Amino acid sequence: MFTGRMRGFVGVEAPKVVIVICGFGVEDVKHFLLQCPLYEDARQILKEDIMTAWEEGENRGNLYLSVQLLLFPFAIEQLTNSECHEILSATFRYIKKTRRQL
Repeated sequence: MFTGRMRGFVGVEAPKVVIVICGFGVEDVKHFLLQCPLYEDARQILKEDIMTAWEEGENRGNLYLSVQLLLFPFAIEQLTNSECHEILSATFRYIKKTRRQL
């Protein structure tokens, strides 16, 4: 794993940039939740769990996997409280399965 500093303003320390061990991108929440190939199997289960919750409710259009959906589904108006709780539960199961932390 490589860590480095991003260039920023004079006198302001820039955040560390962590290059992921998978070799694809920069380690951040989006990469971990949506992109990292190391967690594709766990992510597939996450997607299936979310689609199950969505299909059991009254569908109101398409649902797109995003960081907002996974971490703050209550901001998405078309979701019910029950669906939001199911999505958050699925997200935390994913995190536990990957043995990672946010």
